[in-house]
Amino acid sequence: MTQKIPLYRPQQIDSNVLESILVAREPLVKKILTGLKNCKNSISRQHYLFIGPRGIGKTFLTQIVKNRIIKDAGLNKQWHTITFPEEFYKLSSVADILLEALKILSEELKDKFLNQIYDDIQYNDDNEQVVDISLDAFRKFCLKSNKKILLIIENVNRIFEKQIKAKTEIHLLRKILMEENWLITLFTSPTYLNAVTKPEEPFFEFFNVSLIKDLTQNEQFQMLEKISELNKNKVVKKHLYNVRSRISAIYHFTGGNPRLAVMLYDLVSNKNISGIKLEIEFLLDQITPFYQDRMNDISHQEGEILETMALMSEGCTPSELSKKLRMESKKVRSILSRLDNSGYVRREKRQNKKTIYIIPERFFRIWHQMNHSRAARGQIQYLLEFFSAWYDSEKERDQIWEELNQKLHKGINEVSEDIDEFMEYVIAVSKEGEKYNREFDRLSLDLDTDDLILKIVRDIDYKYKSDANYFIHKGFFLGNKLKRHDEAVKAFKEACSLDNTNVVAIFNKALALEKLGQKELAQKGYSKTKNILMNNEIDSSKIINAKQVLLKILKKETNHDAMRITAYIISQSKDENMVRELVDFLNTTKEIWRKQYFIIVLGKIGSEKEIDLLIQCLNDTPSNVRGSAATALGNIGSETAVNSLIQCLNDTANYVRGSAATALGKIGSETAVEPLIRLLNDKAIVNRGSAATALGKIGSETAVNSLIQSLNDTANNVRGSAATALGKIGSETAVNSLIQSLNDTADNVRWSAATALGRIGSEKAIDSLIQCLNDTANDVRGSAATALGKIGSERAVKLLIKKLYDDKTSVGQSAVIAIALSKLVIKKNKSVLGIIDIIIGYWENPSKKTIHYLLKGVFYSGNIKIIQKALKAAEKKIEQKKISLNFFTPYKVALDYLKSNKNALILKRQHPEMRDAVILLIKIFDGAV
Repeated sequence: MTQKIPLYRPQQIDSNVLESILVAREPLVKKILTGLKNCKNSISRQHYLFIGPRGIGKTFLTQIVKNRIIKDAGLNKQWHTITFPEEFYKLSSVADILLEALKILSEELKDKFLNQIYDDIQYNDDNEQVVDISLDAFRKFCLKSNKKILLIIENVNRIFEKQIKAKTEIHLLRKILMEENWLITLFTSPTYLNAVTKPEEPFFEFFNVSLIKDLTQNEQFQMLEKISELNKNKVVKKHLYNVRSRISAIYHFTGGNPRLAVMLYDLVSNKNISGIKLEIEFLLDQITPFYQDRMNDISHQEGEILETMALMSEGCTPSELSKKLRMESKKVRSILSRLDNSGYVRREKRQNKKTIYIIPERFFRIWHQMNHSRAARGQIQYLLEFFSAWYDSEKERDQIWEELNQKLHKGINEVSEDIDEFMEYVIAVSKEGEKYNREFDRLSLDLDTDDLILKIVRDIDYKYKSDANYFIHKGFFLGNKLKRHDEAVKAFKEACSLDNTNVVAIFNKALALEKLGQKELAQKGYSKTKNILMNNEIDSSKIINAKQVLLKILKKETNHDAMRITAYIISQSKDENMVRELVDFLNTTKEIWRKQYFIIVLGKIGSEKEIDLLIQCLNDTPSNVRGSAATALGNIGSETAVNSLIQCLNDTANYVRGSAATALGKIGSETAVEPLIRLLNDKAIVNRGSAATALGKIGSETAVNSLIQSLNDTANNVRGSAATALGKIGSETAVNSLIQSLNDTADNVRWSAATALGRIGSEKAIDSLIQCLNDTANDVRGSAATALGKIGSERAVKLLIKKLYDDKTSVGQSAVIAIALSKLVIKKNKSVLGIIDIIIGYWENPSKKTIHYLLKGVFYSGNIKIIQKALKAAEKKIEQKKISLNFFTPYKVALDYLKSNKNALILKRQHPEMRDAVILLIKIFDGAV
């Protein structure tokens, strides 16, 4: 059973429990107990005062002292403790103190003599008599029992400064404490009090004062660890070690205050922390009385300074506070010193040697901030600091991000708006590239169309409008995730406009242009990238040869982006004359990561001369080198390496096994089929997926049954790869199993299965693919439509047209359906003109994207007459709808080029971007022919 720890009443905790969670305070406890043991006369007698803010553990310590006295035979024989309640408001005189002490002692001991004395004087209004009679009763008790009394009173600041108003009473109390040898006091106070700090006060330098300091981070961890042991919660204890940064977060916000740390303990022990926002708000409400009491413990001016500090940026100088408060600097410094001594603020020196003061408890700051802006509760400015510490490492942020993704995908337990808000916090505390990736990952979770994603991305652009790195990541997302290389080019262009020498932006823009078929523009980008890299490297060594400069970069550059780009440029040159120098570098370098780049370049150049060297690298000690060597051999594609790569399928490193599988798939040797089938059972998910992909590339029927079994793999990536592989092999044997996979829980498996069925071309799949047109995932619907187009069925034509008319059909879906219809009808040797009428005539404002897909589709016919009729009909409809014809130009130019028997002059006089677009259409036409 969980041991509940009372946060405000340590007196209620079992003494063994108190001892079991004691941390850091043992020296102080021993100091008090040693003083009590050695107390033989008035000379050795001391009175004690603990000072520390609320929650620091003062009551906890007094209770430990009391329990130790009871359990220690020697101390128990020597002392009896009287403990006043922590909050006791009816003490307004010394008589009240003595009378209450008499009552507590008589009740605890059930002593008739003391009880009779109390009954006799409890209603006596003569304080002087009450004091004399009470003192006489205590003296007699102590003489008879041969014990002294330890009087424990909490929060004496309130008693001395607010409850006992008469100065004569304070003097009387001091006289009693000085003269009565049977009495020692242990007082506590949340702050330094005037009664003991001012020279004119009776208790000035009277007490043996101990300042109770905050726990250190390690001490706080030990305390929470002890609580988990007390609760016999092994899971929590393990969790504490696994997420030390969470403990750092608790320390960050509690400043080492034990009571607050225990309050936050539930957040640590609960792994399902997606409700953290509500937890924090609830906790802030819960600790409001705690902080209100703390503010009541200090003077008005001390409270004014604390409140002002909480509302300023963290860490302020006395001068800044003085200006803000319109208070004399000398006075501010004096108050800050007092607050520092009491533990309310902490003095620190920063690098510029300025002395600043901070509030060590960040929760105290947030509590003040929320008090001043209740309407802002829950907004990111109040929680951002906590999230930053709570999700300190990228690994922890990845874990919560995955949890949120799953909940959003399943649509369970929480409203999507709440999850989206939580994701905003995680994004806000993520670091640079990681932050951008999360922004884009969130977009692709539950958005139906590319157009909608692009619209929202443009809204995000404003947040990072001056950040080139953001636009680079945007380009990666648009190109790699959405396959929108046209939009990726725009993103990389924006990055270049912000930083015109950013080789990553320039290089990736060139890559995107190449994927769009705009090779001339791409080459200009590659040349510019090369020139920038060379200009950065040219020095007094007077290297003027481009090849030498690029090789020098590979040899000396430490920036990985520059290395990756240089490696690509060198490999694109296919210059085998560079191979010898690359081999020399490879044999001499001791840097593992640099060795990888040399191997990668050798592989991309594709020189078969160095196959033996790369095979030797398969036995290198670092696994990264072995994996890169396997990849390089796959790029070269020589059968010579097959047996060595098969041996690598048994390598101890996951990365090497996966790289070897991919390489064998590229080479395409039937010899590798059986070893790759065995790899389908590898412990690493990524390797099982790589094996399936490789088997698909090899295309052997031998692998079909094993790949069908992989459709039931626990990992959706493996199931998807198996489906794709079966589609590439094209065996009818897999059709029934792939149809079942159309009902898989994972989107990627369903669209892979749909694509595979389209490749195989079996009409058995038509009904199931038609059902997929209503799938929740856009990719699945698109793949199903395309598959139906490839299979080619009259019934499929009618259903696709009906789907096109559906009000719920989005612009993105319509584009996919359009291309599927055009391919399907062309396959059946029917005119596409009717479909053009349907598509363009249906919408009041037809989608340009849909028309693009349709017009591109007619080029798949490989028939100039069909293309001519289709373009003429489309142009007429476009003019009727008053749509700009600018986007229509590439199709007309492509048609003119085909009609002219491919007159090169037609292409030559076009702008490079137009020329690249036309060349892409010609490739589609030629492929169809």
